[in-house]
Amino acid sequence: MKERAELLLYYMTENLSDEALLLQILTHNKAHQLPFWTGISKKMQAFSNTMVIDFTQSLKKRIRNIYLKDSEKTIKITQKILDASLRDASSKLTATYLDQIQQFIFDVSLNNYEDFTQRIEALKIELDHYKLVAEPKKPIGFSHNDDQKAKK
Repeated sequence: MKERAELLLYYMTENLSDEALLLQILTHNKAHQLPFWTGISKKMQAFSNTMVIDFTQSLKKRIRNIYLKDSEKTIKITQKILDASLRDASSKLTATYLDQIQQFIFDVSLNNYEDFTQRIEALKIELDHYKLVAEPKKPIGFSHNDDQKAKK
């Protein structure tokens, strides 16, 4: 989570000059500091570096669109904007991708578990976030049918 927050901060501020409009907007939101990014990074379980980059690109586009519409430097980076960018980046979290992560965990566990124990266990927990739990099947019908059967 901390590393993802660091990546978010890096990709949002990479190659920005001190006078850059984006940097001014980030500074206004305190998004030029690591603590701003920890909340959204918690929601990025099993995200690859590419997905983190996709998130930052989506967020930059949203900020730009708001600026072009309002011409204000005091744009508020809201949770709604962050969540919308997260949804965009999450589109790559396909079943195939998650299966690849599962296979990676299996392979690295066989060959290098002792070297990366904490990383492997953390990734297992993140992957578990996406596992589907089957809901119990409910009978279809109406409760009054049960009452009529009891009377007969």
